[in-house]
Amino acid sequence: MGQSSSKGSSEVSRTSPLSGLHHRQTEQAQLDHLSAAQRQSQAVCPSLSGRPVMHCTAQSGTVPAIPASEFASVTGRACAYTAYEANAWEATYCQSGVTILVDPWLVGELVFAGQRWAYHGEKSEPNVKNLDPEAIAARASFILLSQGLDDHGTQAHTAEATQGQAVHSLDHGQAITMGPLTIRATMGALVGPPWSKRENGFVISENVDGGMRLYYEPHCDYDDGSVSSIGLVDAIITPASTQLIGGFFPLVKGNEEIVRLIGTLKPQVVVPLINAGFHAGGPLSKIVAERGSNFDLPQKLKDNALAHVRVEFPSKSGDSKRIRLE
Repeated sequence: MGQSSSKGSSEVSRTSPLSGLHHRQTEQAQLDHLSAAQRQSQAVCPSLSGRPVMHCTAQSGTVPAIPASEFASVTGRACAYTAYEANAWEATYCQSGVTILVDPWLVGELVFAGQRWAYHGEKSEPNVKNLDPEAIAARASFILLSQGLDDHGTQAHTAEATQGQAVHSLDHGQAITMGPLTIRATMGALVGPPWSKRENGFVISENVDGGMRLYYEPHCDYDDGSVSSIGLVDAIITPASTQLIGGFFPLVKGNEEIVRLIGTLKPQVVVPLINAGFHAGGPLSKIVAERGSNFDLPQKLKDNALAHVRVEFPSKSGDSKRIRLE
């Protein structure tokens, strides 16, 4: 959720059921009829045939999607990372050539439960205001939706994305292998009261020689035991700042928790998820405040004997960033 000053954070999920690659019930007939209170995080696993996995026509794209040829120069242990503002991002794994599209709010306004009067968001960077979602989805092998509300993929677009596709859900500790990727769900953010079920974090592993192992959690909130059980990773994508609701409830916990997360998973690289960087309006946007900054992370790592961990800030939204490993 963003602030009126263009800051924001992920929205609270009203339910915390199964999380995965798509936030809908597995029965297609239910996709168009679930209310906001019934939303669930689930998984969509399109085939590797290369055909589009999203069919979004909310607006025509005047800024062309990044062509696959842009990734050709990425060699060795690496991926090409592209941020699309909020929680939306894309990574092309170099060794396998697989592209995964994550939490794809790509076009249109961000509105929760149809209540535009209370909160609405829009893209801020010119480079991502007129994306071509069909072209972006056409190169995606898989779509991963980490949570069930609209800042992780709008209801209309994700309902369309499931048509004719295989949908899978993952609970904590479960994993699925699809082609050269294995996706494992961990215990992620606690976004409701203490008795709520946690959302998911994910370990996305490339199952080839020299493949990359990546951890993603959009709130930098996690269960210590669950995270400790996954072993080491090569890269982390998570916020490095904190987003407070009403000045006291930490919806996103990067400022407090990212150093400990890095110390546990020992990555080579951290990519801060800048999920507050979009314009927002409405009364609810005015009660969101940021504590700390993503750009404080390099100094924090030095202060905690973690200066060897490389921080790779995303390129301008919509532009790819080469993330290389040693």
